[in-house]
Amino acid sequence: MSIVAEIPGFLQVFSDGLVKRFAPGIVPASSKSYSNGFKFKDVTIDSSKKITARLSLPDTPASMIQLPVVVHFHGGCFCFCSTTWLGFNHFPGDLSVASQSIVLSVDYRLAPENRLPIGYDDCFSSLERLCNNASSDPWLIKQADLSPIISFWRWCWMKHNTPGCNQNNEERRLSY
Repeated sequence: MSIVAEIPGFLQVFSDGLVKRFAPGIVPASSKSYSNGFKFKDVTIDSSKKITARLSLPDTPASMIQLPVVVHFHGGCFCFCSTTWLGFNHFPGDLSVASQSIVLSVDYRLAPENRLPIGYDDCFSSLERLCNNASSDPWLIKQADLSPIISFWRWCWMKHNTPGCNQNNEERRLSY
């Protein structure tokens, strides 16, 4: 068994298809405030597919106005990285404070175990969950202005999921 692909320190792919991941430390979610001026918690996007996200919220007075929502899809070429990794975790929180917005940072399923376009589909699912289930999250009910996200999600849905679309999700999966 030999290594056929590698991202040193993060990922090795072996000739038999086995994938070995080397994940750095994980930062557990906490709704307590950090000294940087934000708090965060983990939310489930789709439990059957194990898609999660980290929601970051700036510390502001209780009488604040509604905040815009930024949806963040981390880098890593769809094959490594996580919003919960030690060192990376503060980026969405710092972005939340600097932009005075709520940041949803999505942990999509990673390749090569999950072939593309699964990562893209997971990102779309996060937009769908955000738009359709915002009323079940206290942070979003009280403080989120979702109107731009909802408009974007509707545009994406009409572009890729309507009967008149040239390709449905399964056809797109097969064309890659």
